[in-house]
Amino acid sequence: MRSALTTLGIAVGIAAVMCTVALGEGSSEQVQRQLLEMGDNFVWIEAGGRNVGGVRTGTGAPATLVAEDMRGFANSAVRVVHR
Repeated sequence: MRSALTTLGIAVGIAAVMCTVALGEGSSEQVQRQLLEMGDNFVWIEAGGRNVGGVRTGTGAPATLVAEDMRGFANSAVRVVHR
């Protein structure tokens, strides 16, 4: 009985690791596919700055984007994604 439970535990553990690796690889492929679908002319624009690797980007005071900025981006060749 003890050997059967040990074998079952090992099988369940291996299956769990395989499922976790498969989910990770599938998610990675999906993200890569979505990035490729965005194209080469995709630009991400944010108001203000942010911390990247412990380094603050931007000039310090957060800037404000207005509707005119959005219209300018929309009229350019840049694909605009807003949420």
